[in-house]
Amino acid sequence: MITRDFIAEKEGAVEPVRRTTVNLATRYTFAEGRLKGFTAGLAARYVSGRDWAAVVVGGTEVLPAKRTANYVSYNPYFSYRKRFGRTAWTMQVNINNALDRRTNQGTIYRWPRFIDPRQIIYTTTVAF
Repeated sequence: MITRDFIAEKEGAVEPVRRTTVNLATRYTFAEGRLKGFTAGLAARYVSGRDWAAVVVGGTEVLPAKRTANYVSYNPYFSYRKRFGRTAWTMQVNINNALDRRTNQGTIYRWPRFIDPRQIIYTTTVAF
């Protein structure tokens, strides 16, 4: 009964903190010509900022309320696929957070959470 009452109270209630994110990914693969086997793509992610409550100590506002910055992270990738006999080789380079954006997406002053710095990841895959 307690659980049923709790769910009934919360039904239709909108939480005051909303997070907005948008993700988009696209790629293009060359199927013929000089660039046959080459693929280029981009994944982008938009994240809206978060509201931080003020820090009050003993009735005195020590740190004011603020909002973290919105940010867009761009993640391009490139790959090349070549077949040698029965094996297919794929070499890929991913660049995460290509512009090296550094924003704090934590929820309060005491617990900062910075997004990851730029990362370059190389991958080789062999398929038999």
